[in-house]
Amino acid sequence: MAGIDGDEAAFRRKRRRKHEEKGAVAYFHSRMARLHMASAVGLLLMGFVGTQYYGLQRAGQAYAGISLGMPKIALQEIRGVPEGGNAAGDDWLYSSGPAQVLARFNNGSISEVRCVVSDQSMVGCPSVLGVGSGASQAEVFAAFGVPDSKVTAGAEQVLVYRGMGYSFRLRDGAVTGVILQQPQGGFSLLRTLGYRLIP
Repeated sequence: MAGIDGDEAAFRRKRRRKHEEKGAVAYFHSRMARLHMASAVGLLLMGFVGTQYYGLQRAGQAYAGISLGMPKIALQEIRGVPEGGNAAGDDWLYSSGPAQVLARFNNGSISEVRCVVSDQSMVGCPSVLGVGSGASQAEVFAAFGVPDSKVTAGAEQVLVYRGMGYSFRLRDGAVTGVILQQPQGGFSLLRTLGYRLIP
């Protein structure tokens, strides 16, 4: 009888040990599954943020189809001879309806692109990240966040975003001009990215 009880106790201990081992394996697998899930979500999130960051960097390299650093011959191939026919100067002006686009050269390559509309017209300048001529200050803030600096003179304001290289000229609360200069990147660009990711 004692031998049977001992065998049964040993069998129960063995079964309990197996059950505990299975539980530990199941727990390990569930932890691994959660870890894999968290890793996959993390990678997707990093990919999304990276794509958004890359998009902001690209937006800061060209405006109105004109890229910073572009030589005169490349701009002439895209837009033709500037108004007035003065291809030797450093300021090339192009009119497009009510908007005027100015490409400014420094040492033979474009260092600044501007688009300005007449005060009577609120259309014409191409948009960047959804902000173009006629956009409100609230729309600029929604797309770019709080500016690095703001200059106010009467009814005019200039909102400056150094990270992306953009400045927006507003008159009576509406965008009448867009300026692109060499972006500085850094914290300012990351802040704009943050505003776009967390509205």
